[in-house]
Amino acid sequence: MTLSRPSVVRVLAEELGLRPGRALGQNFLTDANILGIIVEQARLSGSDHVLEVGPGLGVLTERLLASASHVTAVEMDSRLIPHLRGRFADARGLTLIHGDALKVDLRGLVAGEGSSAGPVTALVSNLPYAAGTRILMEIFGFAAVPERMVVTLQREVAERIVAAPGGKDFGLLAVWAQRRYHARVVKLVAPRCFWPPPAVTSAVVVLERRADAPFDEAVFRVFKALTRHAFAMRRKKVEGILHHLPPPLDVGGSAGGMLAAVGAVPGARPENLGPDQWYDLARRMAREAHGA
Repeated sequence: MTLSRPSVVRVLAEELGLRPGRALGQNFLTDANILGIIVEQARLSGSDHVLEVGPGLGVLTERLLASASHVTAVEMDSRLIPHLRGRFADARGLTLIHGDALKVDLRGLVAGEGSSAGPVTALVSNLPYAAGTRILMEIFGFAAVPERMVVTLQREVAERIVAAPGGKDFGLLAVWAQRRYHARVVKLVAPRCFWPPPAVTSAVVVLERRADAPFDEAVFRVFKALTRHAFAMRRKKVEGILHHLPPPLDVGGSAGGMLAAVGAVPGARPENLGPDQWYDLARRMAREAHGA
């Protein structure tokens, strides 16, 4: 069955009694060229353990199984589980999980806990529009993260992930993403490439884990709280924000010195500091909080 043709997908959906739900962010990718680009950009090998969130009808899953050692697929829609089990009944290297990726132990899945396949090395997904951003934000905060992620998202979200400091699109999503990954948009995807067609253009985003960005869980907790607080008041100057942080983020009168130490220009607003400056600032705050 060729699921890269919308007409075939429609017929199968009718057979399954499936009406794609906006609440679940279901837009099934049906363009063979885009599927090829996603798999090519993932650069999978026989040793990769891939996580796919929202396999849907399994069109991408099939290609991932042909390239990787193991695929763990998390599908929320109970209507699709029997279809996926039947379609891949003879497939080796597939773990199918019925659940919401935001409610299962996503951290444990990525770390490979309880899996003979080991840690997830790649996340490759046509992410559900309704939850894609939250899933990525969760993963950015894990100590163990995939080496590579290739995901399809709304164009607006993709542009916020790759945005450069100083621009209007540079915010919390860019800061968290770019602290852990090098991110780039490799392809825009027209609505006609999906069934049903979404109301927006989509984009394929590639994220490659940074080797030059050490991760400290305690520092990252401060980093998350600090950046959330700052970008909630992005029109204010960072120095003023730091002077009024709630405990335990309060830095007292050392805000100016800390900002100078991370190379922030006087009068900087939240979007003017890059991801590494925010992380360095969080590291200094964590150190001061522990009296080091």
